[in-house]
Amino acid sequence: MSDNMKELPSVVLISNYLNHHTLPLCMELNARTNGNFRFIATTDLRPERANLGYKRLNEEYDFVVRAYESAEEKKRAAKLCYDCDVLIYGHAPQSFYAKRLLHHKVTFRYNERVFKTHMNAKLFCKQVIKFFYKDAFTQYRKHYLLAASAYAADDFNRFGAFKNRVLKFGYFPPILSEEHRVTREENEKTKILWVGRFIPYKKPQLAIEVVRELKKRDLPFQMTMIGTGALEDEIRKLITENDLEDVVSMEGSKPNDEVRKVMQTSDILLFTSNEEEGWGAVLNEAMDSGCVAIAYKGIGSVPFLIDNGNNGYAYEDHSPTKIADICEKLINDHALREKIGDNARKTITDMWNAEVAAKRLLEFAESVQNGQVKTYESGPLSKAARLSCKAK
Repeated sequence: MSDNMKELPSVVLISNYLNHHTLPLCMELNARTNGNFRFIATTDLRPERANLGYKRLNEEYDFVVRAYESAEEKKRAAKLCYDCDVLIYGHAPQSFYAKRLLHHKVTFRYNERVFKTHMNAKLFCKQVIKFFYKDAFTQYRKHYLLAASAYAADDFNRFGAFKNRVLKFGYFPPILSEEHRVTREENEKTKILWVGRFIPYKKPQLAIEVVRELKKRDLPFQMTMIGTGALEDEIRKLITENDLEDVVSMEGSKPNDEVRKVMQTSDILLFTSNEEEGWGAVLNEAMDSGCVAIAYKGIGSVPFLIDNGNNGYAYEDHSPTKIADICEKLINDHALREKIGDNARKTITDMWNAEVAAKRLLEFAESVQNGQVKTYESGPLSKAARLSCKAK
């Protein structure tokens, strides 16, 4: 790293493609390096992602290098990865980062957890082989893991990788500007929101079971479900069979900005995914919107973002009754909802955002190069302890 790092550090982030979850971090790094930042995209946006409303951001920003377009661009990308002061790599071939690690250049791996699903012996052995091929360089100094899951430290440490070099990180979707925030008003009926694809690991059926329990208790609420997916017809059938049409509305897929508007007028977010949810940026967005999240603790973002009972609720098992108990307490106490929602918003605006993450990342990288590793008590770039949560 050059002596002028403070003024003009060169930073490269390489991953598959630029999306709205990583864009704010890229924008901050670009600003803080006076334009000396590049995002290297190794692939174009997949069609299925485009169908979900993802924008083709690879083509919208000057700092993006599209390595997949030609042999020349791939060669340029590889040179940028070696020459830069700081490299952050996610989905990238080993050839893009191995050489700089051998020369002990400051490098960060940006990764979710490894073991998202239950593994039998055969699958585990395959993962071990894959690890030793891809991650043989984790023992090198100046090589750190940016954990985009509270469970990444445990997964990598099982192989002896990144011991004492795992840092809390994550994804940092855009936070609402003050001009786009709406003044919260007490709803006549508590508004509950569920957002996600209708697929098995998102567990939309659990949300229906919770709603069924709440209706039995004759509580004033309304739930909105946003998303599409393979289980959509099954969920519609469950709603009909359980006579829940009056308390549940399914609104299909919506662009992210429209989802954020719905979040701002919702009181509670049900986040029912299991351990296959790597990070779960919907939690950042809901908390920033002042929504009270009730989320499963096995979701990667939950242990980093939620202080149970203070700025949200983290439940330990997928019990509809226990989740309904939390909902009932919130439905019956508007002041409690407001207090927790306000704390949630502050968690994002004060700490867990792209501005703080980019600032700390550059500070930490400089400290590593200077041999005096900077530490933080909490938040992005603080040390991530080993936390176990086995896939069920």
